[in-house]
Amino acid sequence: MQSDRLRTNVLSAVAELGLSLYESSSWKQPFWNDPIVALSYNDDVVYSKKHNELIYNSHKIAVNINHLQAIGGYSWRVHDIMASNACLVSCYNETIKKRFNNIVPMFTSPCEAKELCVKLLNNENQRKDIVVACNDIIDKSFRFKHILPDIEVLTGVKLQNKRSTATVRYVDCRSAKKETLKYRFIKSIYKICERKLRRKGLLMLLLLSYILGLGVVC
Repeated sequence: MQSDRLRTNVLSAVAELGLSLYESSSWKQPFWNDPIVALSYNDDVVYSKKHNELIYNSHKIAVNINHLQAIGGYSWRVHDIMASNACLVSCYNETIKKRFNNIVPMFTSPCEAKELCVKLLNNENQRKDIVVACNDIIDKSFRFKHILPDIEVLTGVKLQNKRSTATVRYVDCRSAKKETLKYRFIKSIYKICERKLRRKGLLMLLLLSYILGLGVVC
């Protein structure tokens, strides 16, 4: 409840600056006691990577409000915002402060959150400098290619080639199967039925693929 109250108070403080909230409609219910926050709700359906990128890139500021119990960590959205054109403004978090060299502007109260956002909106050069610095941090240390070595250690599967650490070598599950006569026969039937199955829906295709062990999704 305290985390909900903190979130509502911060959002209420910055709402008049042009706040937009994106989530399921159930999120409006906790905000009915604060009409200005409830009216900031945007009912656009957001479900893809492209949708999220458009939202972050079309706003000047994106506010991160941590759950009070998340003392040593922070939300996945922090990296997403830092990689976008929006300037990340976050409630105080020691991990964010140390990991990103105190670049991310932080607040400790709803009033301070509003003052910080107003300051950045009135100083476009400062806001852009923070965005560029955050983009640089993500590009240098927090892209997918940077976690490949750790994934290799955990899984024992080689994901990088010798030429570049940024290239992923995907393993085709189908190539691992022995081309026995029985398997080739089943594969032939599968190809004949594939077109009809696609017309009936992707789910049936995936189920058949799973049963036959063809590894459509690897």
